[in-house]
Amino acid sequence: MAALAIPVRLGPALWCYRSGQPPLLRLLCFAHAGGGAFACRGWRAWLPSYVELVTVELPGRGSRLRETPATDLRAAMDALMPEILALDTTPIALFGHSMGALFAFETALRMQACDRPPRLLILAGCATPAHIAARPRIRDLPDAQFVEAFDRMGGIPDAVLDDPDLRRITLRTLRADMTMVECYRAPHAARIPCDIAALAGRRDPIASPEMMRAWCDMAAAGFTLDSFDGGHFFVQDAIGLVAGRILSLADTALVSHGRRD
Repeated sequence: MAALAIPVRLGPALWCYRSGQPPLLRLLCFAHAGGGAFACRGWRAWLPSYVELVTVELPGRGSRLRETPATDLRAAMDALMPEILALDTTPIALFGHSMGALFAFETALRMQACDRPPRLLILAGCATPAHIAARPRIRDLPDAQFVEAFDRMGGIPDAVLDDPDLRRITLRTLRADMTMVECYRAPHAARIPCDIAALAGRRDPIASPEMMRAWCDMAAAGFTLDSFDGGHFFVQDAIGLVAGRILSLADTALVSHGRRD
């Protein structure tokens, strides 16, 4: 496992956990709806020192709480990409959970367009954009029904809902995030040049293993699908197993490009 890594802010959106050892791979992580950079900080305890963890803080949460939350995923990516492209040329693997998977997917497309494709794209707990587009919209539901919709996925903590200020801020951010999710459309015939690894919770009501399999159609290289016990937040409930699988995938990507002995 990695030595203790201190978070360093690289820019408005990016936080980096450096172990002191030059990394062979950078793991860029995008959190679920409502989550921020520190939602992914737990990964650092499960990664070896040669993998550098970088997490993303979108507007309207965490250290950027005073900023207006983004409501357009592509506009948010327009602001984020200069920070990503300013990173050095250490190979990048992209990981996204739920809404974060759409950000990881769009990032992979944009990196490809800039001739800096990622080594690996890992998508967890998120159906394809086409499947999401066919679902009933929830972003404009009244508060009670909106909260009920999130209960299907694991819910919003009672401590948040019981505090008027926390409730207001959280629902504002979640509505903005769901607007990004529900309005995002993948470019026509979009294909990812690197391997795509899909991770699914067997009891996830909105991104079952069967739904996740559809990402195969967007893989120009290899595709794998792994399922884990749990619901929508299986990545937290089974973090050790999920981290082990991610590390195995990352090592395979490095070996295939001659970066590990």
